[in-house]
Amino acid sequence: MRHPGQKLRILALDPSPGSYSEFYHPLRMIGRVEYFEELPALVAAAELVRETEFPVVLLDLATLAASEQADTERLLALRPRVPAGATTSTPPEEHLELLGRHGLLQTIVKLPPITPEEATHLVECVANPAAGFGLFSYLSNTIEMYNFSISNMQEKNSSVERVINHFATAGYEIHELFDVRLILEEAINNAFYHAFRLPSGERKYTPRTFERLDPAERIRIEYGTSAGGAGFTVSDNAGTLRPEAILDRLYSQFHQTGTFDIHGRGLHLSRLLSTSFVINIEEGRRTQIIALFDERRRTSRPKPLMINHIGGRPTPITWAPPDRDLD
Repeated sequence: MRHPGQKLRILALDPSPGSYSEFYHPLRMIGRVEYFEELPALVAAAELVRETEFPVVLLDLATLAASEQADTERLLALRPRVPAGATTSTPPEEHLELLGRHGLLQTIVKLPPITPEEATHLVECVANPAAGFGLFSYLSNTIEMYNFSISNMQEKNSSVERVINHFATAGYEIHELFDVRLILEEAINNAFYHAFRLPSGERKYTPRTFERLDPAERIRIEYGTSAGGAGFTVSDNAGTLRPEAILDRLYSQFHQTGTFDIHGRGLHLSRLLSTSFVINIEEGRRTQIIALFDERRRTSRPKPLMINHIGGRPTPITWAPPDRDLD
């Protein structure tokens, strides 16, 4: 466990770190950064990490893909005690099989523009996924934030309007508000109809039969703006979403594995229409969706893929027939 204030020892697999100084330079504020051009040297260094150090491994996906299997197996053996995330300059969707094979749930886009605060926070999330929860962690400078709970469709509809009105007063145009509404409604519907389960494991609610949540069930919405952008969260207190389901949905949409396959389309669109779409999971306790918006949203810069997962160690994902559990 990392002690309060303990610096990180960041081991970065990257043959050309100088090309991404805007990402790597700020990391010196939170730890010591060491660069490795090839995986064997990084693994050897990670194997010798002292107990007094807190290591974090950052793996350039293109370099990892070209590495020998024996070296990647040594890397996997380290994973229970060494947190690892991926870095990329290309869309993470191009590497989903590689991410699944190595149990890598956090992929950082190291291309500029990226602020020092964003760079350090993303690496802190790799070190401790709990750092990825909460909208406050993603908004800087002057912040205006609100939050409330919903339990039925009437409250859902009024909450959507509250969020949209807030974004409108923050200067978002009509076409931008349409995107915000689409992502927000998709996230709330997934929380209502996918989060809560019967003892048998089946979905508890359907659009046809749903009236309201049981008293112990919660869906909470948080939204706000800052000088640099805006965002919202949708959280449930069930924590039933699984990381492999997320990767499977993205894989089916990116590779079009099924004709007219609509499963995961909402997730895919949410990533396309936001600057960053973060999924936080604490198994059995809560799932949280975070959608962030700033001026990079409509650029060609790839979107990061951040799944901050608490409650189970990362394991390789076997690509099996999908369970079609996430829209």
